[in-house]
Amino acid sequence: MRFEVLSTSLIVTKIVFFVR
Repeated sequence: MRFEVLSTSLIVTKIVFFVR
């Protein structure tokens, strides 16, 4: 359960960094 949240957070962070 926590692993999924971590994975999603990592993906979101990568997308945000890429967009920025």
